[in-house]
Amino acid sequence: MEKAVLWLRFLSEVNEAATVVAPELLADEDIRKALALCEEGAFTQGELVAYEKYWDIISREKALISRSTKEGFEKGRVEGKEEGFEKGIEKGIEKGIEKGRAETIREMALRAVRSGFSVGQVKALTGLTEEKIQEIMRNP
Repeated sequence: MEKAVLWLRFLSEVNEAATVVAPELLADEDIRKALALCEEGAFTQGELVAYEKYWDIISREKALISRSTKEGFEKGRVEGKEEGFEKGIEKGIEKGIEKGRAETIREMALRAVRSGFSVGQVKALTGLTEEKIQEIMRNP
């Protein structure tokens, strides 16, 4: 579809009441960026803070996974002497990624609770059980 037609559709279809955007609009990178700006512009101050915290959590998760992968690689290298080098590396990387994800989910749950999210919202966001969330809240 021609770019000008897509932009005209964007201007006529996207408004405050729009909850669904046509896939052909989402297929265009520039329009996706414009949609993101519109969405961000519609946030309240509290929503913007939560949005920034969300992306901070994602950034931390990536860093934790990276660090854990390196730790897992080192652990796998040691285990590799017993099980074979390649198998040990694979196992270590998997363990490192699992550890990084678990740490990230725990940190995300704690930050969400501290930011005022309900236990139900934290449960939906992280996939943790209520018991695990309560445990995290008791032992930050």
